[in-house]
Amino acid sequence: LLFLMIIEQKDRKIKNILNRRFKKLVNKYPSVFKKILPLKRNH
Repeated sequence: LLFLMIIEQKDRKIKNILNRRFKKLVNKYPSVFKKILPLKRNH
């Protein structure tokens, strides 16, 4: 169980890092992501 919890915590950290990078990309190229984001919001 401990092992699984550690993996989950790492997963969350990775997702947080990816989300931050994604937000930076969105800020740089908003017009591109406006076309892509509606598709991603459904998931």
